[in-house]
Amino acid sequence: MDSDASSFDPAGSSASFVNYVEGIYVGYKFYETAAEEGLINYDDVVQYPFGYSLSYTSFKQEMGPISESNGTIAFEVTVTNTGSVAISFQLEDLASYDMSGKGRYLLEAGDYVISVNRDSHTVLDSETYTVSSAVDYSSGRSSDQTAAVNQFDFAEGDVTYLSRAGGFANYAAATAAPASYEMSAEDKAGFYNKNNYLTAEATAADEDPNAQPVTTGAKNGLQLKDLRSLAYDAPKWDQLLDQMTLDDMNALISLGGYQTNSVSSIGKVRTNDNDGPASINNNFTGVGSVGFPAGVLIAATWSKDLALSFGESIGKMADEMNTSGWYAPAMNIHRTAFAGRNFEHFAEDGLLSGAIAANAVAGAKNHGVYSYMKHFALNDQEGNRNSMLCTWSNEQAIREIYLKPFEMCVKDAGCEAAMSSFNHIGNRWAGGCAQLLNNVLRDEWGFDGFVVSDWGAPTSILRASGPVPTWKCPPPEGTPTWNWSRR
Repeated sequence: MDSDASSFDPAGSSASFVNYVEGIYVGYKFYETAAEEGLINYDDVVQYPFGYSLSYTSFKQEMGPISESNGTIAFEVTVTNTGSVAISFQLEDLASYDMSGKGRYLLEAGDYVISVNRDSHTVLDSETYTVSSAVDYSSGRSSDQTAAVNQFDFAEGDVTYLSRAGGFANYAAATAAPASYEMSAEDKAGFYNKNNYLTAEATAADEDPNAQPVTTGAKNGLQLKDLRSLAYDAPKWDQLLDQMTLDDMNALISLGGYQTNSVSSIGKVRTNDNDGPASINNNFTGVGSVGFPAGVLIAATWSKDLALSFGESIGKMADEMNTSGWYAPAMNIHRTAFAGRNFEHFAEDGLLSGAIAANAVAGAKNHGVYSYMKHFALNDQEGNRNSMLCTWSNEQAIREIYLKPFEMCVKDAGCEAAMSSFNHIGNRWAGGCAQLLNNVLRDEWGFDGFVVSDWGAPTSILRASGPVPTWKCPPPEGTPTWNWSRR
């Protein structure tokens, strides 16, 4: 990026960036495809294929009688499949996102080889399923509330993305160092940071000229408990919100660290939210629950049942600690082996990450605990994470890889909360990206929960240097403020 662009940060620190040049070819998806295309010799490059040593089922092994012949002892072992694993999935799950055509999910016509594997590389058996004619999901898939369309064209940037065409013919060009470290003039014009985030020019595009005046302080006689179990779009919710004053609204939103604030006008009590992802930790009292193994170890079992039990254990301990919200699970993708918080995240695969995370969310929800799925989204590194980090990626990779586990948590587990990430998606801060938080999360997936920013403030746009901001809620007496800001 252009460090001389003073409008980005007059304190002297410039924006940073990361290019997801690999596109959809993340982890094993690259190695398996590269081997198929002849780009690599698989055995020379991969020692342990993705899913190595796993089995789809369980076995009973029975030893037969021992025999001896010419000094050689022998016996037979009868192996019986004792498992009851049934494998099925929806046809629409085979669809890919067509970002360069109409901008929709598309199941192309052709032969699809479906296999049972020992791992991502070793096929045990396979069958071919033929799609005779293309299936266009322009009207949406069965799980969508509204049809998916291109939302992230702005995040593609000036990047050469790896393509399988011609046996990865553009491999050298795609993996070369960036030719320029300066953001384009067009992207600069729409790049919001601490200097221009709330200016009239920056916010004009987000304003609704037809918006109606907001009613505040109404005397409708409702209490929050009166609306328990009502549908999200029930009229009484608007009546309840009309009772809140601007001060109520401000306090509820701004005092949102490690809690949801009380609102006396509607009878809302304060709730505690605490950190995860491997335990429940109260950063103010220093009290923590039992800690579980890192997420990557849980995912390595490929066990939905274990993930559900993990979530239920978290929920039970949260109840015992008077905690209502869990800042977890973390499900960003292991894009590389060197990402700063891989230990919090599950895997390099979106489907596996989603299956484990969704069951953890469901388990906690069984105890009335809401989970903040995080960090939403495309947050794979710690370096420069709150220095206006611009993440450039294409629509297909964003949807099929990085958003997949979050989508599953919403659709499969009814996740009720989310924590956004520090980084920008393209040139738009993730915590203020309408395409991510409204168009995809709410409109497409049907999410009706709430989203909080990571840490005490959206630091990636509000500051690039200087002291760490702190929460506006009282820490334990004598606690230095720099020790109770969220890390």
